[in-house]
Amino acid sequence: MVKHHYNKTVEDVVRLALDREFSTRTYNKPIDVIQAITRLKLDTSGATLSASTLQAMMQRRHQIAHRADHNPIQGRGQHIALPLPRALFETWLDTVSKLGDDLKIQLSRRST
Repeated sequence: MVKHHYNKTVEDVVRLALDREFSTRTYNKPIDVIQAITRLKLDTSGATLSASTLQAMMQRRHQIAHRADHNPIQGRGQHIALPLPRALFETWLDTVSKLGDDLKIQLSRRST
């Protein structure tokens, strides 16, 4: 098992393991994310503080995945898909990036 990781950094091995583990998982509610972080024995405060933003993003993902992002408002000047304002996208991106950075820092502290 370890032999095929011989030339890899710890970060690379962890990244591969996480990719393998989470490539088929979905998280539909912030509590799902918080519980996953808890199972890793990491601090959940970042996810807890971001819960409302994560919830909005997860609801939109659900809308995209299950309703093709259909805009229920029809008529002149309306797109078939719901709009995604740039500022909202940037908020979501910033939230997920900060949470990811926080988790990476926590994991790196474990390996030192």
